[in-house]
Amino acid sequence: EQVKRRSRLEEAERRHAFLLRLSDALRPLGDAQSIQTEASKILGEYLKVGRVGYGEVEQNEQRYFTTEYSWTDGTILPYHGTHDLAGFGSDVLQALRSGTALVIDDMLTDPRTASPAMQAAFHALQFRSVVTASLIKHGCLVAALYVHHHEARHWTKEEIMLVQDVAERTWAAVQRASAEKSLRE
Repeated sequence: EQVKRRSRLEEAERRHAFLLRLSDALRPLGDAQSIQTEASKILGEYLKVGRVGYGEVEQNEQRYFTTEYSWTDGTILPYHGTHDLAGFGSDVLQALRSGTALVIDDMLTDPRTASPAMQAAFHALQFRSVVTASLIKHGCLVAALYVHHHEARHWTKEEIMLVQDVAERTWAAVQRASAEKSLRE
């Protein structure tokens, strides 16, 4: 029991140090792209994953997701542009719209991605596992932060919570930068 307690304490200390480092890195940044870039890089390096990106969702249908920048570790290509979230299937789109973290450990075995078309979509984007934290504001899906890995990966509860925390902090920093820009203009 004492070993488990010590392990949980060490994990909490690592998480706190990571979030402090992230906050310190984002605080001086004044534009959305710099904030998204830095948050993605810091999270990607910490989790040792292939790709991390942040994007916003258009508000009409809440299904088109635009990423202007994504960090990669060099094993996967960057993921930019506007993408139709419905292309990942209704189960995935519903999970994203619900605000619950979308977690797929292995797209080859997950029932939501079992169809050949879904597997082809994941393969084309060069990832096999994903955690996506949706940001729901005033009842609408407005943005998301995704973490892709090119291999199957069991995402821990702590990793999932960390992705969600980074998504919220990135959103808050982007909103702050946008408000400051509006005030300057």
